[in-house]
Amino acid sequence: MKTIKKTRSIAFDLTVRLLLTTVVFTILTIGSAFWVIQWSDARHHERKVMEYLQFLSKNLSLPIWNYDLNWIRVIGDTFAQNEIISKVEIFDEYRHVLYHQVRPLQSVLIEKEKSVEINGSIVGYIRVGFSPGLGKTYQRELLFSLLILVMTLFVLAGITRIFLRKILKTPLDTLIKGMDQIARGSYTFSDHLYDYVEFRKILTQFNQMAQSIRQRERELADMNQELSASENRFRTLAESVPCAIYRCKLDSLWTMEFIGPQIETISGYPSSDFIHNSVCSYADIIHPDDTEMADKMVQQAIEAGSKWVVEYRIIHRDGSFRWVYEEGVAIRNKDGDVAFLDGFIMDRTEHKQIELELKKNERHLRTLIETIPDLIWLKDADGVYLSCNPEFERFFGARESEIVGKTDYDFVDRELADFFREKDRAAMAAGKPSVNEEEIIYADDGHRALLETIKTPLYDSERKRVGVLGIARNITQRKQQEEELRSLRNYLVNIIDSMPSAIIGVDRVGNVTQWNREAARMTGILPESAAGQNLVKVFPRLAVEMEKVREAMETREVRSDPRRIRREANEIRYEDVTIYPLKANGIEGAVIRLDDVTGQVQMEEMMVQSEKMLSVGGLAAGMAHEINNPLAGMMQSANVISNRLTLLEHPANQRAAEEAGTSMKAIGLYMEARGIIRMLNNIRESGSRAAEIVSNMLSFARKSDSTRSTHNMAELLDRTMDLAATDYNLKKKFDFRQIEITREYEDNLPLVPCEAGKIQQVLLNILRNGAEAMQEDNEKGSKKTPRFILRLAHERSEDMFRIEIEDNGPGMDEATCRRVFEPFFTKKSTNSGTGLGLSVSYFIVTENHGGQMSVESTPGAGTKFIVKLPVNRKSG
Repeated sequence: MKTIKKTRSIAFDLTVRLLLTTVVFTILTIGSAFWVIQWSDARHHERKVMEYLQFLSKNLSLPIWNYDLNWIRVIGDTFAQNEIISKVEIFDEYRHVLYHQVRPLQSVLIEKEKSVEINGSIVGYIRVGFSPGLGKTYQRELLFSLLILVMTLFVLAGITRIFLRKILKTPLDTLIKGMDQIARGSYTFSDHLYDYVEFRKILTQFNQMAQSIRQRERELADMNQELSASENRFRTLAESVPCAIYRCKLDSLWTMEFIGPQIETISGYPSSDFIHNSVCSYADIIHPDDTEMADKMVQQAIEAGSKWVVEYRIIHRDGSFRWVYEEGVAIRNKDGDVAFLDGFIMDRTEHKQIELELKKNERHLRTLIETIPDLIWLKDADGVYLSCNPEFERFFGARESEIVGKTDYDFVDRELADFFREKDRAAMAAGKPSVNEEEIIYADDGHRALLETIKTPLYDSERKRVGVLGIARNITQRKQQEEELRSLRNYLVNIIDSMPSAIIGVDRVGNVTQWNREAARMTGILPESAAGQNLVKVFPRLAVEMEKVREAMETREVRSDPRRIRREANEIRYEDVTIYPLKANGIEGAVIRLDDVTGQVQMEEMMVQSEKMLSVGGLAAGMAHEINNPLAGMMQSANVISNRLTLLEHPANQRAAEEAGTSMKAIGLYMEARGIIRMLNNIRESGSRAAEIVSNMLSFARKSDSTRSTHNMAELLDRTMDLAATDYNLKKKFDFRQIEITREYEDNLPLVPCEAGKIQQVLLNILRNGAEAMQEDNEKGSKKTPRFILRLAHERSEDMFRIEIEDNGPGMDEATCRRVFEPFFTKKSTNSGTGLGLSVSYFIVTENHGGQMSVESTPGAGTKFIVKLPVNRKSG
């Protein structure tokens, strides 16, 4: 079923459009006014907000500072009573709420916050919300005005339509009726005269048009038959060529009489749109920037009587630009006037785009070549310059126009020119780019530069070598920077390698990036072998630390594992592991530092032991002082008894004997017979020996104040032997005095600067350990007589005093000898020693006295301890 298009009324359309235009204009005007008022209102509210906030900040500074909540509440309640205030919040400097008031069921139009300060310091914050009440008042007034205006416009539109129907509809209906008559073939049309002059003119012209149409209709009927055949032939030809053939009038619109269907492919418009400008003219689609140029070239060709060839842009139906190529010629009538224009139009968009792109690329390339800081040049196969850039001009000190057509021999000395020519030929012979370094002197200012030159052979379309392209980059600064960087890197590597700690760098996945010399020593893996390997693979004992490594990288905090214990060759070692996160220049990872702190731990234990020894020394001094008093009385009484019993001629003795009824001779015989005199002598000898022991103990204890003086080592060693002889080990039933002592002392031995008490401590420790070892050997069935060999000598070549203490005990194996000076290392039972004696002794000799201490031993052949002390070490 055919759809009937709904008819439209001019009066109705005019009324609607007038109404719409008025409504739109009115809405825009009112909307603009509304926006301006609302903007002004917002600015006004904004200023009021800032004034309120400034007021509150000023009045609340002291209450918040004093934390006066009552006063803060009074100010807040007073301020919140304002009808435009919908929300008030007051906070302290830590954003703890001090006051909070929100007006229920009221939205917030503006919310602002401001800090409260005293003397530049923030003591709190205030946040205030303002209600939209005022803004809504303006909105209601504007909406009411708009409603009144719309109602007025609708009334006006109704009245306008009534008048338009009366003025327009009746005359137009008459014209329509006349057109219907012409359409039915009746060319005579008349009607009553209209009241308006405009419609009378239309009616007159309408009748003239009807007569003209009738005349033309007769002429066209004759021509149509003649043209029909010709048109068919021409159309067939026009549709078969790849371009759009046209015939047009010589007018400003290029009115087309005919144009081929190919124009639709070119412009997007069907050819029928251009015929007699039915929809648009061809001039309409010519790009405005090209219209004048195209018209001028066509006019010049017509005046010259030649054909025109022109390229210009047209605007495609889709809005894009298309390039077209046009050729044409003017066809003249018998009077010599231009009757019409014939020609063809061809799409050249793709070709033009390629051409423009080539030109653009050529310009970009030229700009790039001219601005690039490298030297760039082109030569032919004979070394003749074809082109160069400004930087190359500086090298030769000449313009490009002066260089092109010449060779290197025209600008540089022959030796350098030969070198350049040789490198050109080498590049062309190799058929690939060649690289070499050249040091040149710029001709423009005489400065030297080191260049990295790349020469690439050029080929024509037949792959024949036709020249060479040269690019040279100034690498003088880069070489200097590389050398500086290399020196800096070597310096940093040396610093890292010189550290006593193992320094290991890893990336975020745990692969090694840095491996210093100490790490290589610990693992036996060279840095180049460790680089890039997973840390767990090359340093297995750090596998337990990988979780800390990941934590350090994630948290950006240092992680450590102090005093980590590990066992190495049956030896306990202590190490600190510290992990530093690393993030610089986009590189993520960590640095692991391992420090062997075994010595530090041992030193700490030695210091504890030394403190204990100092306490023992003080106790020994006190005991010796207390023993001296009764010992002196005992020895004095024994001497007095001996004198009174053995001095027979002493008058007092004789007198006392006579009073007792006897004689001194009889008493003497009695004493001899009963062995009393011998007993008294034994008492005196024992007392003397006890006094000497006490004296040695006091000497050992007094030297703990670290005073240093010169001593006779022979006497010091003998006193130490006396001290050792008093050490009777009740637990093992062993008497030191049973040991055979052999002394081998050199003559004329020098005095040695030392702390006698500490050296005695060292020697006593060696003697006690040797005695216990020989006792244990005897308990295991050895028949050897325990023996110490003491040797004193002066090594003049090193100016060292040498002390040797050798026993004939069970000896030690090599592993024990290596560890004998380590803290806590002992072969004794748990209750027999701490393993600190020899380590403390080693510390006293090496650190306190700058000497040396070593041991030599063979299992079953005894042990020899060697102590060396410097002879000329300054005392104190």
